[in-house]
Amino acid sequence: MQIKLEEYEARIIQMTHNHGMEIEQMLEERREMAAAMEERDLVPIQKQWVKNIGKRGGRMEWTSHIDKLLIEMLANRAQPSTIQCVILAFAKIIHPAYKVVKELPLLRYIRSARKIKKAIAAMRIGRVKQWRQHHTNDTSRRHKSLVNLVMSIVGEDDQLQTICINSAIISKDGTAVEQARAIIGQFTESGKMLDRWRETTLELFGERDNCDNLLKMIPAVSTLCVSRMLETMLFTDTGNTAQSLHHHFQQQVFRVCQEMGIPEDKLVMYSGFCFQHMRNIICNGVEL
Repeated sequence: MQIKLEEYEARIIQMTHNHGMEIEQMLEERREMAAAMEERDLVPIQKQWVKNIGKRGGRMEWTSHIDKLLIEMLANRAQPSTIQCVILAFAKIIHPAYKVVKELPLLRYIRSARKIKKAIAAMRIGRVKQWRQHHTNDTSRRHKSLVNLVMSIVGEDDQLQTICINSAIISKDGTAVEQARAIIGQFTESGKMLDRWRETTLELFGERDNCDNLLKMIPAVSTLCVSRMLETMLFTDTGNTAQSLHHHFQQQVFRVCQEMGIPEDKLVMYSGFCFQHMRNIICNGVEL
């Protein structure tokens, strides 16, 4: 009887051992399958071959998700020179076991993505209901005058939003007259971006059923007409050059509106001083 008990006990131990090995083997196979599926679903960071439309050959281009990543990082004020390191560090932290980054965009390509930001800014100010405020400020780098243009608009949700149209508008000689012309020309340039955007959309997605819906998302060039600046507020600082820019800018807007046939009594723009500059003058540069 004792011998039979020992025999049964040995068989139970052997069965348990074999069953445990089978379970471990099944778990290992499951882990390998999960890892293979995860690696298969990963989208690598690398260029892909794009065939030319209407002719032979092709070219290597960055995929759309890389362009979206660059735009998001630039929109959140990431410096172009730091984006390569951020992408590499983020990929290694999220997926340490896989080589997600096959290659990185060049710094020149990252900087060129800032043009897309300008096109998106043009789309946003073209689609909104109303323009409310405009703010200009002048600075200089390497003896060159740089003017920025920041707009406050009423969005689709009836909330006030601030958009930077361009942070480095370069005029011909840095005078107030040329700065005003450069700012007016910025809206013309933004309109050309929208036209190229529409042409590219037709070229890439013209055969799709939803092409009309995509084109409706891109506002017309007429929505960027400077006549929409009438009855808006223009803020500048109290410097002589800024005030001169303010004057010439208004006159050029009025001139464009007169050529469009807008009556004289409708040519109204409001002006004011920047609150930050007024604070520095009244409080002698105190920080609040």
